[in-house]
Amino acid sequence: MTVKNRTIAGICAIFIVFAATSLLLYKLSEQARKKAIIISRMDSYASMVEKVAVPDSLSKFIPSDIRITFTDSLGNVAYDSYGSHLASHADRPEIRAAILRGEGHSVRRSETSSLPYIYYARRTGDGRIVRVAQVFELDLQHIMRTDWALLAGIVAIALAALMGIYILVDKAQRRESDRAEQEKRRLKHEMTGNISHELKTPVAGIQGYLEILVRHPDCPEEKRKHYMERAFAQSMRLSDLIRDISLVTRMEEAPQQFPEEKIFLKASVDQVIEEMADQISEKGMSCRNQLPEGCEITANGQLVYAIFRNLTENSVKYAGRGTVITIEGTPAKGIIFRDNGIGVSEEEMEHIFDRFWRGNSTRSEVSGSGLGLSIVKNALLLHGGSIHAFTPEPCGLGFVIKGLHHAPSSD
Repeated sequence: MTVKNRTIAGICAIFIVFAATSLLLYKLSEQARKKAIIISRMDSYASMVEKVAVPDSLSKFIPSDIRITFTDSLGNVAYDSYGSHLASHADRPEIRAAILRGEGHSVRRSETSSLPYIYYARRTGDGRIVRVAQVFELDLQHIMRTDWALLAGIVAIALAALMGIYILVDKAQRRESDRAEQEKRRLKHEMTGNISHELKTPVAGIQGYLEILVRHPDCPEEKRKHYMERAFAQSMRLSDLIRDISLVTRMEEAPQQFPEEKIFLKASVDQVIEEMADQISEKGMSCRNQLPEGCEITANGQLVYAIFRNLTENSVKYAGRGTVITIEGTPAKGIIFRDNGIGVSEEEMEHIFDRFWRGNSTRSEVSGSGLGLSIVKNALLLHGGSIHAFTPEPCGLGFVIKGLHHAPSSD
């Protein structure tokens, strides 16, 4: 479900709860209002009948559906208009309330008729209790008709609000999508410009050295060898650049081309160290793979290789001679890749993952695509992971890698 659909579904749920709560509160308030009207009417009847000297004459001016009962101050029945002979009403809640507080009411089923009745009792001036009762029938049809009108109004308001919210969310999503597309186009345009600039350097170098060899066929053998070696170095740089650009483009445009599988992390890092053994040895460096044996992760093998290959190449190129590279930690707690080389400044640390970035003069002088650490970051993002750089003690450059998850056990 998209963010927009989740937002609309949540708002719908809120309005449904609001409508149901409003309807329930309305029904309760409607019943309370009806009950108050009935009690007020019964109080008027009670005021009338307490002044009548002969109870049997009540039928002349009291409706037949109204039941009148007189009791003494203790709740013993002295008169009942329905002719029932009841010994005591002292246990009736309305009678008890009238004896204690002067008046009271209750709603319950009658013991004689089993119908729901509302009872109202009050204490007279001479200490007697007069009770008025009638069948408790609310006009449910009227209430439901009013409720449906209220519900229809709430639904209409909710639909209008939802429509407005949908339009606002859709507009906001479109604006966000447009901004994202514009940013994507800007980054592509920027990357295209950077690629064009980066390609010109090795191509111009190769072209220049070959042109010298073509124009000066009698060039001394020593110089000829020098120019050929420089042209070869530039061709290797061009090859690395094209490889890295291709990998970045595939990660951004077709991430589905990098399916995940179970791989042994220590073995993958060992492969990188073995393939780069000559470069590491030439710089008088050493590399210690201290990852746990048998550590199996779920990831794309090509990208995991690219992550540690580029990190190792970065140290070999920039850390300095005699540097020691250490890879340690676990996927669960984080993998640490660090060296004890010359490191980078805090200011340069902020740009270390930028594409085609080269900070100090040392980095600018060393050949490379300028995409290595950017590839590392994007490869980890593709796995739902992250990387951040730090300065280890006492010196050097380190990286904390998170997001390479343990493979689930096959047991």
